[in-house]
Amino acid sequence: MTSSTFFDISAFAYIMAMIVYVSYVVSRNKSVGIAATVLTIFGFASQSIALVIRWVNSFDFWVASHPASSFIESILRAAPLRNLYESLIFFVW
Repeated sequence: MTSSTFFDISAFAYIMAMIVYVSYVVSRNKSVGIAATVLTIFGFASQSIALVIRWVNSFDFWVASHPASSFIESILRAAPLRNLYESLIFFVW
């Protein structure tokens, strides 16, 4: 699976969690609140997996482009913060 698939899953989980949280505010049912929290944690885990996949892909590209760089330099330069899209995803995370 690609990182965009995991980002789509996390976006859907966050939207569903928002809907369930609104219904929790209306009903004050404890099990509804727990379900919303579980959905939020699932979305966070999915987004974390997507960030790791994106970082690994960027790391592979960096190592192929700059084979003389050290391991630590490659990891730091491959961080998914190179453009606005990646920066916003990291901020949301």
